[in-house]
Amino acid sequence: MLPMALLLGGIGAAMAEEVTVQVQTLVVRSGKGSMYPPVGQAKKDQKLAVTERQGDWLKVKIDGKDGFVKETALKPAGATGLSAAMEGAANLTGGTSDVGASAAARGLTDDAEGYASAKGMSTAGVEQMIKNRDRVAGQRWIEFTKEGRVGPSKP
Repeated sequence: MLPMALLLGGIGAAMAEEVTVQVQTLVVRSGKGSMYPPVGQAKKDQKLAVTERQGDWLKVKIDGKDGFVKETALKPAGATGLSAAMEGAANLTGGTSDVGASAAARGLTDDAEGYASAKGMSTAGVEQMIKNRDRVAGQRWIEFTKEGRVGPSKP
């Protein structure tokens, strides 16, 4: 009986799910949303072990820590539903997975800063928005959601 249990246990371990990051940088967060503090960053072609699926969110292990990523954030967005300009913008910002709020939540990438500098554009406004976001992100955000007004704790 014991050898069969060992065999089945080995099969379960061998079948663990793994995903590959296909964007330049992927932020892994402590909760399901961009307001939760990061627990790590994964780079392109890095593999992450999936420990649990929760809808379109994946609970993953990175550097020995648990964190969450949205499954769609693993790869760049295709042309479907995006104009050519939006797709071009995604390519200019390091191939991030989208050009919406979650892309903004990641902050400025080196590629985006380089592009802005080359075009004589100021990043001051975006940098101020990042500072504002960081003032309410992390533990303050988690405490706010526990009050039940927004986020995963909302009734």
